[in-house]
Amino acid sequence: FKNLDRYLNYYSKNLNTEKNEIVALINVNRDKDYYEDLQTVDLSEKETMLVNKYHALSSDYTPENIVKASSSYSYDNNSLNDDAYTAFKELADAAKNDGYTILILSSYRTYERQDELWNDRKNTYGIRKADQYAARAGSSEHETGYAIDVADFNDKSDDFSKTESYKWMLKNSYKYGFILRYPEGKEDITGYS
Repeated sequence: FKNLDRYLNYYSKNLNTEKNEIVALINVNRDKDYYEDLQTVDLSEKETMLVNKYHALSSDYTPENIVKASSSYSYDNNSLNDDAYTAFKELADAAKNDGYTILILSSYRTYERQDELWNDRKNTYGIRKADQYAARAGSSEHETGYAIDVADFNDKSDDFSKTESYKWMLKNSYKYGFILRYPEGKEDITGYS
């Protein structure tokens, strides 16, 4: 009920939108501009904390239990939360047993590193493109230590979504506590291409 006025306001401007879609969009703040009304992340939520273009971590946030990933499971210099790493190793081992080599491509980033990445994109492509492909500092799930980007070691095309490993991940990642966070076709909800 706390969002009722926002639902009705959105509906009055979008009469052809299904009501359940309106509720979903409003519940994830899509009636507001990104970074407009940033809420502070509830750190008590730990691994279920919501970090995105509406919920930001402070610049001094440092996650707990960050460990360095082995080169057996990761490209160089990746670190992540110990629990996430343990789960990923189980996932990667199961994938390997099925004939797939899935590695961590990118993982934990400090606030400062995320700021560098976003600013590099902004300086190269402009703000709009930077916001489509990278989070601003404080708003990246990578800063929690729980998010990872993965790659297929044998993928020469550099398009993970076209690999058999990707199909394997779609079917199995949930068993290890992982989800596909930014699915194709949901850009209007996630804010990312």
